[in-house]
Amino acid sequence: MTIADRISDVRQQRGMSMTNLANFVGVTTSAVSNWESGNTVPRNESLEKVAKVLGVTRQFLETGEGQADAPMDVLSILARAKQHLSLATGVAEDKIQLDLRIQG
Repeated sequence: MTIADRISDVRQQRGMSMTNLANFVGVTTSAVSNWESGNTVPRNESLEKVAKVLGVTRQFLETGEGQADAPMDVLSILARAKQHLSLATGVAEDKIQLDLRIQG
């Protein structure tokens, strides 16, 4: 399995379109398509963002080894939620405020 296969597989497992991934990473949909078809490989900065958006480690994307799921703390989960809400609503992330209450 290649890096292209792993990006495509994890993206699809997360229920994310190429366009969504492109928007989260800050690249074009054609860039994601090129990565997934194996025509190009993401630059280091983009690969870091891809891993973060997909919730896996960079090492996993590059080699298939290591954690398929990156550990996520509460702040990472909330940041990801803000990204998704921003895309879904068209509201800038910095204008979205999330409040979290945990009842025991």
